Amino acid sequence: MHPTATDGRLLDAFVRHVCPPMIDEPHRLGLIWAPKSASAITALWFFAATGRVDAARAADTWPHDERIRQFHDAGGFHAHARVLGQPDFRWIRVIRDPYRRAVSMYRHALNYGNLDQRIGAFLARPFQPGHGFSFMEMLGYIADEDPQRLDPHFAPQWHPVEGMVTVDRVINADREDIVAALSSLEETYGLARTDLGALAARNSQLVDHVAKVDRHIHDAHVRAFPRAGHFDGWPDFASFINPDSAAMVERIHRIDFEAYRAYL
Repeated sequence: MHPTATDGRLLDAFVRHVCPPMIDEPHRLGLIWAPKSASAITALWFFAATGRVDAARAADTWPHDERIRQFHDAGGFHAHARVLGQPDFRWIRVIRDPYRRAVSMYRHALNYGNLDQRIGAFLARPFQPGHGFSFMEMLGYIADEDPQRLDPHFAPQWHPVEGMVTVDRVINADREDIVAALSSLEETYGLARTDLGALAARNSQLVDHVAKVDRHIHDAHVRAFPRAGHFDGWPDFASFINPDSAAMVERIHRIDFEAYRAYL
């Protein structure tokens, strides 16, 4: 059984969580999201469908910059906690397959370098951007790290708010066409029509954010790839997932496999 909104520990976890749901009270709509789970295009859709940004701004703005402006800088978590007990709110949850999300996490770590020093400390070797680290080494660090200290890009998708509300629609972006799935909700929930596919195609930052997959490498899970920009193309998903790496992903993100079993 899920905890209720009256569970003080859960409410505290919600308030402290660094990825608050996106809330639109006029449309009675809440969107639960996680980094590396189609979050950029999902945020783009939410802002356009609820009328929070016009089409021109949506096409020119990195969606997470707008999310931070509207939901972090405008009052943070406490401003949103009041909607948790309102029964007429509709909640959408967008997830990814945990294995595919783990590969996306690895590419993110190489792109942005936000695990460099911690993985270097975990491996007890100086980090050299030209050498990098492997997918399995990243998973080993995440498995060893205190979950409370993890960057949310590498933490499980499950959000404490999911124990406090009834989710109306779960979209697995790896099993459904994310554009079609989100667009179908516009009529259901009385939202603005967005033409999300065209909007996403016009957002150059969103287009550049997608990996350009062009090859298969049989041992990619143990190969230390250098920082993004030092290699051409990106191996396909199957290059990284084998029984050993799959077992590590299942260990690290057990809560996601349990919470979303019906949607994977």
